[in-house]
Amino acid sequence: MPYQKLYIYHTKFCFLIVGYCRVRKRYALLEIVRQDGQSLQAREKVCSCSLGEVNAILRQAHMDTQDVGGLQFVTKVWPVSQVAA
Repeated sequence: MPYQKLYIYHTKFCFLIVGYCRVRKRYALLEIVRQDGQSLQAREKVCSCSLGEVNAILRQAHMDTQDVGGLQFVTKVWPVSQVAA
């Protein structure tokens, strides 16, 4: 699924990356667990969801981690288009 926009959030325990696909008009959520060591755990939390569902997931993540700083927005990212030579 080609994502036109990516929104990156973080908590003390994980990074959440929300991608928007303009073709499907749906969002996908990737969770990357923060842990010590060299291993990395990433999983797609929800395959495809609406904006309302994404907001509910983000709100719940914030409420669950509020005692350690909550959910914080990091940045919005757009893909770089390839230019034909």
